[in-house]
Amino acid sequence: MADAFDFDPDMQLVVKVVPEDQVDLTPEELEKEVPPRVLHPHDPHAPDNTAEFSFKDRSYKVDTEVDHTAWHLAVDGVSN
Repeated sequence: MADAFDFDPDMQLVVKVVPEDQVDLTPEELEKEVPPRVLHPHDPHAPDNTAEFSFKDRSYKVDTEVDHTAWHLAVDGVSN
């Protein structure tokens, strides 16, 4: 039988904490279906049409995929 003080360092420790301001729901409210919330990746600043010159083909190529990566960087001591 396992001791109450047995400790396995390889096992993750899970601590469940109930927030102080958690709302108590009725069983009917718990069974109610909640519509999912979905984030849509729409960048209003991304260009609609881009064309780049291909030196290999010596012509302009339309690029339908736009890079949606945004880099946010804050460094202490640097001001803009």
